[in-house]
Amino acid sequence: MTNSNNFYNWLISLSDRNDPVGDLALDVKRDDRAPKGEASHDEWMAYLIRMHASREAILSFDQAWSEFSTF
Repeated sequence: MTNSNNFYNWLISLSDRNDPVGDLALDVKRDDRAPKGEASHDEWMAYLIRMHASREAILSFDQAWSEFSTF
């Protein structure tokens, strides 16, 4: 079972990935307002909405969360 507490660290470790998930990871790494610590999928989605994330960024987040959940 995965722990959402580690999603931030897992995601930013992908910031050199050359795809939309990597782009999202780089954006999150640069943003001090990104959820850290224990944060649920809903909390991440709320963050993305507050940041006026594009549809593509939200789709990238969904892909990343799915990958993380199987990690």
